[in-house]
Amino acid sequence: TKSGTNDVHGSAYDFFKNEQLNAASFNVNRSGKPPIPGRDDFRPPLRSNQYGFTVGGPVWIPRVYSGKNRTFFFVGFEGTGTRNTTFNTVVVPPAEIRNGNFSSAPNPVYDVLSTAPNPASPGQSIRTIFPGNQIPASRISPIAQDYMKFYPGPSRAGTVQNFDYIAKITTNDNQTNARIDHNFNDKNRFFGRFSTLGDDYLSPDWLPNAGPNGGPSGAHQIVDAQTVVLDYTKVLSASLVLDVRYSFARQRNQNLGTATDFKATDLGFPASFAALQAFQAAPQFAISGFVGIGNQTLRNWDRYTHALTATLSWVRGDHTLKTGWDGRLLLDNE
Repeated sequence: TKSGTNDVHGSAYDFFKNEQLNAASFNVNRSGKPPIPGRDDFRPPLRSNQYGFTVGGPVWIPRVYSGKNRTFFFVGFEGTGTRNTTFNTVVVPPAEIRNGNFSSAPNPVYDVLSTAPNPASPGQSIRTIFPGNQIPASRISPIAQDYMKFYPGPSRAGTVQNFDYIAKITTNDNQTNARIDHNFNDKNRFFGRFSTLGDDYLSPDWLPNAGPNGGPSGAHQIVDAQTVVLDYTKVLSASLVLDVRYSFARQRNQNLGTATDFKATDLGFPASFAALQAFQAAPQFAISGFVGIGNQTLRNWDRYTHALTATLSWVRGDHTLKTGWDGRLLLDNE
């Protein structure tokens, strides 16, 4: 952030975007198909606003204090809000596979409990195939059955790209900066700055109807940060300047997602497993060849940084020599 001046100055702006102001991409136009079925528009929905203001000038308190030539302020704010929509196609298990019927699968399904030594080839094992490629209901894991409840039915027949869904992406960013400068005299100056940042991002969840906030696959990341800087400059002589600065920064990063709306014990996992989790959440569930359920990027941590620097600058002819000290204390809380 810059410093204020003896005159009050400010600005305000708003940068707005939506699909009505955009052109469709070359590839979408070439395909001849709207990116979102059922919507007669070759441009995906978009709403975006980037807005803010700045104002700066001398600190002035009527009948109390006039900061001209001495004390100045500067404040700035910027906010960004974006809403867009994506269309995706994934693979979900059809009804027959959920019930253990793999008769239409191209490969046989073997019974792992039938593993036995191969008498014709010592050192190797053989297994038997489930009759008709049908896994008995008694052999299907209760945990897998609970996860199957999240999967919607296919929107088209087959096991290749058989489910379409529309997901919304939401992003909100806000940043504020404030600064105060004070000139004690020509040789002593001070400034202080405070900044705050808030970032809220909600990623698409392909299971929007699986729970109050969607299914366990959505990610909701929140980043919250603040910084404080205090700086004092002392002119010791015409060639010697001392600058001392203290700064503090705090950042919190949370990405708990919608998986935390579900408990592992409600999905068939034992309490002993749930006790080992860093977060009470639905574990990620993956099936080779099919879209997975859950979120592996869960996090929740805080970081703090204290820094103290002192810099002595000496100008000698055409040369400038700087020496000083830089000390930092880093604290992590995860």
